[in-house]
Amino acid sequence: MHFSRSLRRLDAEHSRRSVLAAITLLVLLAAWSLWFTRARVAVYATSTTARIEVTREHYPVATPVAGRIVVGPPPAGQFVRAGDVLLEIDASPERLAQSQMLSRITPSARQLQAVQDEIAAQQRALEEEVQGAAAARGESAARARESAAAAEYAADEARRLQSLQASGIVSELDALRAVKLADQRRNVAETDAFATARIERDLQARREDRLARIARLNNEIAAIDASRNDALAGSERLTYDIGQRVVRAPTSGILAEISTLKVGSLVPAGEQVCTIVPDGALKVVALFQPATSIGRVHEGQVARVRLEGFPWTQYGATAAIVSAIAGEVRDGKIRVELSLTDSHSAVPLQHGLPAEVDVQIELLSPLDMVLRSAGEKLRVNAASSVALPDAR
Repeated sequence: MHFSRSLRRLDAEHSRRSVLAAITLLVLLAAWSLWFTRARVAVYATSTTARIEVTREHYPVATPVAGRIVVGPPPAGQFVRAGDVLLEIDASPERLAQSQMLSRITPSARQLQAVQDEIAAQQRALEEEVQGAAAARGESAARARESAAAAEYAADEARRLQSLQASGIVSELDALRAVKLADQRRNVAETDAFATARIERDLQARREDRLARIARLNNEIAAIDASRNDALAGSERLTYDIGQRVVRAPTSGILAEISTLKVGSLVPAGEQVCTIVPDGALKVVALFQPATSIGRVHEGQVARVRLEGFPWTQYGATAAIVSAIAGEVRDGKIRVELSLTDSHSAVPLQHGLPAEVDVQIELLSPLDMVLRSAGEKLRVNAASSVALPDAR
């Protein structure tokens, strides 16, 4: 009796345990099904080729001309300001040539002043000759008029005496004397008139001679100016050439990628001296495979950046957001730029740090991920089954 009661009690306890286990299993299965269909798992596109860069463009600096180095570049990591000397190439031949050019400028200036003074003297002499000739011409013209009047009076007197001599009133000697006097006065009048004309001709000849000399002096001035301008242009060209041999910083920033150029070595034109990294905010530049990024990576997507050399288990990851995506494939990769959003990173961020980038491209449920994986396997199997008959 007691034994049968114990068996029934054991059967009842076993049934309760089975029901509890079944209920627990159903609850777990329901929870798992809910998680499997409703949970969201982040899917990332990963790039293992990334680095920290400044948002402003860095400036590679190269030598514009070839030559021998006389001042070497400063050490890497040094801060330079715009205009600081980074490298200097020997410019001794250019400076000597410039000295020769400049030595031609000062004498030419003195020569120019001397010729200009002579031109001024010639012009003053010409003005004085014109004024003197005008006075002499007036005086000669007055004498000519006086002589002409005297000649005319003598001629009238000779004609009257000849009439009186014909009437017997005046002797023949007096009439002849009057004729001779009239001839003398006429000759004097003609001489005075010729002298006036000669003054004008002499003035014209001297004027033409002065003007010709002034023209020759102006030609000398033009030649001196041409020589002086040529020397000035040559000096300016040499100044530019000398300036080309001094490599200066185009902007302020930190020197990076310094070349191994030494003082005394020959450097070819176009040799890179250094790269200047200007101050500015930092960004991340990552290169993605086109298959995993085109059409999937978009602006505004969140990302995480893991810096090489700084284990993420210790330092964590730095938050970022996609800010720009290249529209074309270059060297088989897509360039993606990201803005850092974590202003309190445990890592001292600086230009050039290599990194890895994970961009969150979508959120999927575990069911979607299983179905996508199964579909991918079916596609691969189908492609393999199609390729095998072709291989036979």
